[in-house]
Amino acid sequence: MTDTATVYLFDEQRIYMHALEVDAYGPIRARSTLTVPPETTGTEVAQWTGSDWVVLPERPVPPAPPEPSIEDLRAQVQQAATDKRWQVMTGGLTLPGGIEVGTTIDDQNRITSVVANAALAGLADADEVDFKATNGWVRITIAQIKAIAGAIGQFVQACYSAERAHHEAIALLETPEEIHDYDVNSGWPQSESAET
Repeated sequence: MTDTATVYLFDEQRIYMHALEVDAYGPIRARSTLTVPPETTGTEVAQWTGSDWVVLPERPVPPAPPEPSIEDLRAQVQQAATDKRWQVMTGGLTLPGGIEVGTTIDDQNRITSVVANAALAGLADADEVDFKATNGWVRITIAQIKAIAGAIGQFVQACYSAERAHHEAIALLETPEEIHDYDVNSGWPQSESAET
């Protein structure tokens, strides 16, 4: 039969929670003691001091978390700008003529693959292929696919340029109010391309 011991657990404020039977020869549990806490009544709580228990009239209010630093606030807003860039960049692009193309990384890779391998497949710029746009199938030329790849490349670069502009502007903000009021939703490229 295993020897057991009773330990008395306390929380992060060192307030007594409950007793627990443990292996007497096992590892010592974090936030526990072998010292029996005093009896409490009503709203009273027992708090561990590190060497003994004291009775408090009520549970102390936990301290408020520290205010984030200006650097932390800037980093949060810069992350929001990065998240917005990803949302815009992978949200698709509408080309003249109403063709809607996906711009996720997989979409970009597929289009790049067609462009890179067209000559190996014996396809000239004037040859037509089936292309699955996000709004349905279309028949377009290899030259048009190259133009789509170029439009996506320009769109993606514009998204990164907008993100960089946001990061640089955020880095110049000096007060929590300025950082809080900063609009990460403006200044992004439109998802409609002017040319293909």
